[in-house]
Amino acid sequence: MPVNRMFALPFWPGRKCTLTGLAANVTLALVGGQLRMGLYASDGVLPTTLIADYGTVSAGLTGIRSITGLSTAVRPVLHYLVIGRQGGLVNLGLTTRVTWDPIVSETTPTITGALNCYYQDGISGALPASFGTPAGLDTAPALSAQLT
Repeated sequence: MPVNRMFALPFWPGRKCTLTGLAANVTLALVGGQLRMGLYASDGVLPTTLIADYGTVSAGLTGIRSITGLSTAVRPVLHYLVIGRQGGLVNLGLTTRVTWDPIVSETTPTITGALNCYYQDGISGALPASFGTPAGLDTAPALSAQLT
């Protein structure tokens, strides 16, 4: 997982609910690094405006790394959950999300892989107010959302 790359995963809750937690599974720990998580609104296709920056959690241990105690109301429309690596030495491994999502797809007529998220590079601190034009597509890290 490249440093300062923020992955935007499509999130369609299907009902009005409250987002209370986010979690990722670290498979290769990162010395001195963090995982930053957050939530963006969507224009129906791409991530747009920041709804919430949930801050960071250490990626220095393997296993489930979570940010809990959240209370973000979400509507049954397309949103984007974001997760990214910030700082650290050597490599970081996360469980990936290898299933395809019809909302995010390649722009070429040939399908070359399970590209199921957008990404933005160069985000080394707080999440920007606008996601901006995605830098590209990639296979997403798995990110679990807790809803009530």
